[in-house]
Amino acid sequence: MGIKIRFANIEDLHHCVELDLHKNIAIIENKISMKEVIVAEFNNEIIGCLKLEYIWTHLPFISYIVIKKDFRSTGIGKKMLSFLEDYLKENGQDALLSSTMTDALSPQKWHLKMGFIECGMLCGINDDGVGEIFFKKKL
Repeated sequence: MGIKIRFANIEDLHHCVELDLHKNIAIIENKISMKEVIVAEFNNEIIGCLKLEYIWTHLPFISYIVIKKDFRSTGIGKKMLSFLEDYLKENGQDALLSSTMTDALSPQKWHLKMGFIECGMLCGINDDGVGEIFFKKKL
């Protein structure tokens, strides 16, 4: 599979917005300019997107990772994570945070499989009252 993992550029904006839950163009455009959006590309098509945040301006946190349905369970998420980890290590980071909803079993399993460990939970944080499990991975 000829998958290319890279930082998004402004030409990817529409595709990144399309894959994003919140669809806030201005925020995604800003994140692209700050190297906080990673994409997976296959045959010149964006098939995956990962958004990075920095909690308290210094703790890297994956706020969103999505792969188009036809490409899930093929290792693309792992490749995107590996790309991000290499970038973070090169820039002096030693840990990465992420989270998923308490009722999302598949993403929880993915985090554990990728080497994350549970490190906390916020109850009722989502609109529907579902909690959020937080994960940490040493780099």
